[in-house]
Amino acid sequence: MKASLSDTIKHFDALAPERMNFTDDLKGQWDRDMHQEVLNFSELDENSVLLELGCGTGRFSHMLAPHIKHAIAIDCAPNMLRMARERTPPSTRVEWVAGDLRDLPKTDGVNTVVMCNTVRYLDPEERDVLFQELHRRLPIGGLLIIGGLLWSMPPDIIEGVDGWLDAERAHVIRVGELDRQLKAVGFDTFAKRMHPAIGVIRAAKIPQLQRRR
Repeated sequence: MKASLSDTIKHFDALAPERMNFTDDLKGQWDRDMHQEVLNFSELDENSVLLELGCGTGRFSHMLAPHIKHAIAIDCAPNMLRMARERTPPSTRVEWVAGDLRDLPKTDGVNTVVMCNTVRYLDPEERDVLFQELHRRLPIGGLLIIGGLLWSMPPDIIEGVDGWLDAERAHVIRVGELDRQLKAVGFDTFAKRMHPAIGVIRAAKIPQLQRRR
């Protein structure tokens, strides 16, 4: 575990105001591009039930709400969820839920899971437990889309994530590492390189017989 749940909540509650909107700098452009690629990979339609893990201030689920059947957006930080609810009209199809990625609340009918800039806060063992649980919950053909991953930049030149995960606690996740972990759980994966250092993974749950071929 990289940090306790209470430390994680404090960290993201403090970041909430600056996460309300995309910035105009290079990182903001990368975030916009990453969200678009995640959307392209998700194959969402009016029958989709979306689960967003680490929803933050709710930009992604809020944007998609009019075009899908239902969205369940989970985050551990109360300030993030408060801002997410404030930006959402009362008639929305989004359900904002307080929860921990290491102990997911019950979700029904989900066929697409999205994680944007979230998976890096879990250590390898926690990711393995989460991926197994998501694989169990998703139907055959269900999708897990993960955005905001490093492609190949060496970790010795990466600064701590948000100035919070220092060298002692941070585990720099590369696409290849995550790809192998997802395949071991039972997903079929496809990765796309966006910018020199940024990648997105699309993981689909396939029948067990197909995985053995």
